[in-house]
Amino acid sequence: AYLQSFKEILRVQDPLTGIFTRRAFIYSLARKFEKLKADSAQTLAFLDPADYEGLLTDYGIHAAEQVLTALSNDLQNFFRQYELVGRLADGVFAVFLENADMAQGQKLLEAFLTHEHIAIHSSKKA
Repeated sequence: AYLQSFKEILRVQDPLTGIFTRRAFIYSLARKFEKLKADSAQTLAFLDPADYEGLLTDYGIHAAEQVLTALSNDLQNFFRQYELVGRLADGVFAVFLENADMAQGQKLLEAFLTHEHIAIHSSKKA
């Protein structure tokens, strides 16, 4: 039973970052779409802010994984609890913003990316 529940968690939760896997994100997104009103606003964004291949080449797997883990934590913390966040591929993430039209979604995403840029530069100085 324990092994089976562990396998289920791995299907839903990315083992590195702890956020939804691609499969779980798409499944959850489909469930949300079923419940949404036809006239409701929403934004689906794909983010590839970390040059994963460059990080791997320049700094190695450990550093690349640290960046992805920190980025996924920041995504979860920045966006509200009811928003969906998932890791679709190596350095590619998706965010679904319910009740946010395109302009609102763009502002939120720009604020997140500005926040990330500041955090990265602050940590480089330390």
